[in-house]
Amino acid sequence: MLAERTERAIEACYDAVLAPAEWPRALQLLAESLGAESCTFFSDDEDVPPKMPISTEHAEFHELWLRNECNAPDPHVRRAPAFRRAGYTTLIEDQISTEEERRTLPYYQEIARPGARAWYASTPFMVDEHRWSMPLYRSGLRGRFLPRETRFLAEVGPH
Repeated sequence: MLAERTERAIEACYDAVLAPAEWPRALQLLAESLGAESCTFFSDDEDVPPKMPISTEHAEFHELWLRNECNAPDPHVRRAPAFRRAGYTTLIEDQISTEEERRTLPYYQEIARPGARAWYASTPFMVDEHRWSMPLYRSGLRGRFLPRETRFLAEVGPH
């Protein structure tokens, strides 16, 4: 069962469908209700426009990611879609990367840690015929997403 705070955040997302300018605030409420610093939407489908709403607290991290992604590719972008196609649903950082990779890959050194988004989780959902996911991010201070949290994240997907 979803927490009341998460249910209110989902309602704010429904409202944002009719008032798109509200997406950043609604997504931020949702991220915080799920114990994350920020979130965004992502589509695995190439025919979906790349412009996605991002939560209010995700903007600075998103800009850092855009500046550095060319030299520090995000392993989530490459690996998460393959996990979903293989039948995995909600993913957490520990499924995407190893401790060694988090110590050495440029993404973690140049984007994730400096952007205070060391930990990742993602839950899938469908819109029409398109595969989407909602990546959520936590700082190193807040700590990793745990496997037991995936069931709460998965409950958000159908909304």
